[in-house]
Amino acid sequence: MKRFRRVAAVAAAVLAAVAVSSVPAQAANPGVLYNLASGWCADLPNYGAEYNTKVYEYTCDGSSNDNQQWSFDYDGNVYRGMSAFTIRNIKSGQCMDVPNYGVVDPGTQVGMYTCSPGGGDNQEWVFQPSSDYSGYGVLMNVKTLMATTPTLCLDVANWGGERNGLPLTVYNCYGAGWAYGGTDDHLWTLY
Repeated sequence: MKRFRRVAAVAAAVLAAVAVSSVPAQAANPGVLYNLASGWCADLPNYGAEYNTKVYEYTCDGSSNDNQQWSFDYDGNVYRGMSAFTIRNIKSGQCMDVPNYGVVDPGTQVGMYTCSPGGGDNQEWVFQPSSDYSGYGVLMNVKTLMATTPTLCLDVANWGGERNGLPLTVYNCYGAGWAYGGTDDHLWTLY
């Protein structure tokens, strides 16, 4: 009986380590979704008042008064060893959504839509930690992760940039020669 308890304890510790490895190390849930390359945050225009709006980057406010507060709402699904979640905006209550229900082309802009957790829509994401930048990682869209097309990650359009109003899109996750070890402007953290 003691051996069973020790084996169960070790198994629980291993499962906990696997689960922890698929979330941002510095995650504060909710928090601001910060991009390493641009130094700016995911943002909804007009303080999140519009339904089904697009997502952009903007100067980080960090307060709960703005529409930059996001939550990773885990749905219990696991894909390739990574826990899936929706990315919900606290102010609007809507989730980041890739348009339509199928796989989309690289460069498609990310919008907001009524949350539909559990994989029935393009709202499921997984976090793959960066091996080079502690606390940061790429946010992969599950629909593309499980498809035969390239996996698409949350991206700042136009190779990122330090200016307000650039749209957030999904784009190929890695490219040889891109900045930040091939991840370009795809490294995010929630803090």
